[in-house]
Amino acid sequence: MVMANSLEHGTIRERLGGPQQVSVGWPTRMGDTRIAPLLYLPIAAFAHELESRLLLSCLAVESGITVIIGPKQSMVRNIPSMRPGIILFNALTTRDAGVMRLARDLGYRIAAIDDEVPGMIARNDGLRWVSPEAVDASDVVFAIGSEHRDFLAEQFPCSDDKYAVTGDPRWDLLRPEFLHRHDDEIKRIRKAHGRFVLISTNLDLTNSSEGSLQIALQKLEEAQRLDRRRQADCYYIGEHLVLEVGSQNGLHALLRMLPKRLPHHQFIVWPHASENVSVWERIVADSPQVKVVNGGSIIPWIVAADALVHTYSASGVEAFALGTPAISFRPTNSQILESYLSSQVNIIASTPEQVIEQLKRIVDRNARSYFYPAEFRTVFERHIAAQRGPLASELIVRSLRSKFAFQSSGNDQSWRSLPRYRRRMLTKSDDAKIAAELNRPIIVGRLASYGQALGCAKSPAVEDWGEHMFLLRHAQA
Repeated sequence: MVMANSLEHGTIRERLGGPQQVSVGWPTRMGDTRIAPLLYLPIAAFAHELESRLLLSCLAVESGITVIIGPKQSMVRNIPSMRPGIILFNALTTRDAGVMRLARDLGYRIAAIDDEVPGMIARNDGLRWVSPEAVDASDVVFAIGSEHRDFLAEQFPCSDDKYAVTGDPRWDLLRPEFLHRHDDEIKRIRKAHGRFVLISTNLDLTNSSEGSLQIALQKLEEAQRLDRRRQADCYYIGEHLVLEVGSQNGLHALLRMLPKRLPHHQFIVWPHASENVSVWERIVADSPQVKVVNGGSIIPWIVAADALVHTYSASGVEAFALGTPAISFRPTNSQILESYLSSQVNIIASTPEQVIEQLKRIVDRNARSYFYPAEFRTVFERHIAAQRGPLASELIVRSLRSKFAFQSSGNDQSWRSLPRYRRRMLTKSDDAKIAAELNRPIIVGRLASYGQALGCAKSPAVEDWGEHMFLLRHAQA
């Protein structure tokens, strides 16, 4: 696939350039300020991370950086026995700060990109989970957009080169250059369901797959996404509970009305990954026009739909990026709704009647010809960078190569000295879930697809590097 009119001219390798010989001022165990061209990519959530990290890997390998990818907890436990390189963390919590400090003491360089931010308005939300110690331990923090960078700089003042606005690799995959990978799935969905409206729910506290609110909150605390000892977090929980109850009541009313008001459409309910799907299945059991779908990527469903209806979900922002009309259904009002970017780039509706009225306007004039207001695009690009021109993944690789001084470049052989992990490393259920999907055929297939789209001469070579750990290197190395 030719990526004309989107990326800069020149080959990927030419655009990425060579490493700048600049000391980062943090010695390795041997006292050398240079670092091996090794990039460790720990995966903490398969659905959200693996695809984007493989795209990033493809570009990193093309630039001469060897990549090691695997489950986060497995990789973290093996930091003392791995060869120091760059570790890209996906969060900036207090727990991550401790691991970052350990890695730095052992000679690693630390990069971070906060996967909790996309779809949020950092200034309004406050980034409650971000630890000052994690920011301090990072050599570079990749900001999702200029608004994110500005808020980080205000909250955690540091050197000017600490924050780099790059965008997020996850959003690279929503650009037109990569959407062709969903073509077959989109055709299958449209053939199976005809014209339909997608309804994305987000009730992960009151309808938690964990079985109870208490367990759901405990899981969030374990992930350090909230702390009930803090007043701000208690307010956040209370407001979200009110929002979820109101959203649930509003969705139930909407689902009762839609089949009669839009008789020629199907309605697909897409629960959040952390919700109890069976609850929704029971709710819609008596309505043949409504079905519940769960699992896989929501992206082809958004593209195939005539419109999306959601309750303060990142899916609304994804729909905007993909050009699908999206309605943010807000039957209950709260100040924390303004923390979600969808509130500024989607149509707002407060009642089921308003949702139906907007849906009729969309489907009557053909959803494919719908255009968002121009001011929505301005807001979107201020919060999520790299929507045109260089990919976010490309900007991240450029930043790594200019920020860090590598020991060698080009046809590097550092990977040959890495230990191959044969002992069992997976001890936690989260690791096991990721490992079940993190396998060689998936990795090889995705890298080949991305390499072809990017115009790489060869896709990276993939080697098993222990249990569910993989090393990706240049095929000619």
